[in-house]
Amino acid sequence: QKQHRKKPRTLTKEEAIRYRVLFEGVRSGAMVPAVSRSFSILFEDYLPIRIAGRKIYGFLGKVMEEVQEERLGEVMRARDVTGWDWSVREYLSIDSREVEMEVQNVIEYARFVWDTIVDKALLLEHSLEFDANHVQYQEVGIISFSQMKELSIDQLIIDAFLVDSSEKLESIVKDIAMEEKLNSETPEDGSYLEITFLSFVSLMQRCSMDMPDYQERVTRFLERVVSDEQHRNNSGLSN
Repeated sequence: QKQHRKKPRTLTKEEAIRYRVLFEGVRSGAMVPAVSRSFSILFEDYLPIRIAGRKIYGFLGKVMEEVQEERLGEVMRARDVTGWDWSVREYLSIDSREVEMEVQNVIEYARFVWDTIVDKALLLEHSLEFDANHVQYQEVGIISFSQMKELSIDQLIIDAFLVDSSEKLESIVKDIAMEEKLNSETPEDGSYLEITFLSFVSLMQRCSMDMPDYQERVTRFLERVVSDEQHRNNSGLSN
């Protein structure tokens, strides 16, 4: 008997944002002992909460497994393409102090940074772009070059790797996209040019490959993206 495997449903922009916020909220709540104890009491004493909690846990667990498998594949591909294998120390700014969190591989850290960029792109006013055939993008970890410029990531790359201009950077992105066959027909203005995580890593490698201190430059660029986002978050909380 022939079995048909059900294809995973692509999340809409609004669903993707909700799930990301939900995961962040669950993680943050679990790290607060008082919150964790309160939910434990509710879970034990109220049957409806137990039923709903188990359903939510099962669903989120399935989503997490799918995402982790996909992320692992992307990290392995990026590592094969670049050959990069050095460690990066991740820091978190707490009360104006830099607290060391963990040491991880540069490709894994780059994937974390890419998630930060994609999350920011989702919140842009025109975050759902159209490709050359006017097919709407779904939230699948892809951003356009125009979104990258709107987030000022292009300027961070220019500063880190001494790229001549944003136009030169766009040309490099187009070359990478065409090589990976992400776009069979790329518009002249590049406004619909797709950038994936693998494209992002390839872009860093292409811009830094002739620099003797490329490891330091790549690391500083990734840290700059994270620190700028933390600074914006802290500024938003203080206002």
